[in-house]
Amino acid sequence: TFFIGTKTAHERVSSENGAKSISSIHNDIILDPKQAFEDIPKVIELAETYDPASVRKALLLYTVCKYIHKNSAIDVLFCGEGLDDIAGSHIFYKQAKDADEYAHQVECNLKKPIGREIYDKIASWFGITIVFPFLDPLFTAHYLSFTKEDRVPRFGIEKYFLRSCLDHSDLITEEVLWKHHEDWVDSVSSYSKFWIKTIKKLCNGKINMDDFERRGELYLHNTPLTTEEFYYREVFERMFPDQLSLVTEVYRPSFGVGSDPSPRTWNIYPQHLCIDFLHTVRVMI
Repeated sequence: TFFIGTKTAHERVSSENGAKSISSIHNDIILDPKQAFEDIPKVIELAETYDPASVRKALLLYTVCKYIHKNSAIDVLFCGEGLDDIAGSHIFYKQAKDADEYAHQVECNLKKPIGREIYDKIASWFGITIVFPFLDPLFTAHYLSFTKEDRVPRFGIEKYFLRSCLDHSDLITEEVLWKHHEDWVDSVSSYSKFWIKTIKKLCNGKINMDDFERRGELYLHNTPLTTEEFYYREVFERMFPDQLSLVTEVYRPSFGVGSDPSPRTWNIYPQHLCIDFLHTVRVMI
């Protein structure tokens, strides 16, 4: 198993505990935001996108695959991507007014394979085949065969239905099973030292602010909203001039929670993610 994060990443302990519960050989990969920034041009070239949500995740996967390629002979990597879409565990799903809206949003997200395609492109560069076991058609069909009322978050807990199926089993510790879900990009650094803040600052030094002010004129299609997006777009345009069809849309969060793809920036993000979910579940049920 592999974990990537900065030295202060709060998910490090959880990843170690999870690895112990399945007796895996665990690898801890240190994320250096400044090095990740230097890798942005190559990542954009491989991923063929300037979408900020995709570039951020691709940066993490690129760093993981680079580590694996350098330090092991592993050529097949299992990835949990897709489960959060199937199980509706992204934080914005909690904003759905009812089970119908929740199920509709899940269906819409499952029709967007772009993220998985980008993962394939990044991994294959290092000679690695990436596999998405949770996107197996049989598993997906079986999970979605349960009623939408069963699948919605309960007691403020995402993936409650799936978690409860594994409760009281020996497959995974309760601490890991009931841990609050957080987006991969958010989970790799601490709350106070969010690595994307460093990326944004470095992007500021790479662009011409006069050009940024004219971004609406320069880029009519998917106009960048931030200096980070603008830098990604400039890099992309240098590599793929006049290729607007490569990126049809840029990810924007649903339910009006914010414009940045990172849940940590949203107005619904919990101020304290050290919520004792296990205690919450025991009290509520």
